[in-house]
Amino acid sequence: MTNILGAPNATLISEVTAIYQGILPMEVNQSSDFFSMGGNSFLAMKAVGQLRRRFSCQLSLFDLLENSTPEQLSEVIAMKLNASLVES
Repeated sequence: MTNILGAPNATLISEVTAIYQGILPMEVNQSSDFFSMGGNSFLAMKAVGQLRRRFSCQLSLFDLLENSTPEQLSEVIAMKLNASLVES
């Protein structure tokens, strides 16, 4: 899901975008801000739960609050996935 440098690839960004799209009431792209597109704290918790299950990483609500586009959040997920590989 990530390239050798830890940056998210197109598949990871697409999967995060799809999760946003399934939760938010508007059309979403990789640069859509979760909260500008109709997201709220309840929907953010729902998104974080789905993202945790999909990517098996310790994503937090704070991660989504600070990185609210699929592209930004994909970078956080990529870093967390790479960190877990290093720890293994």
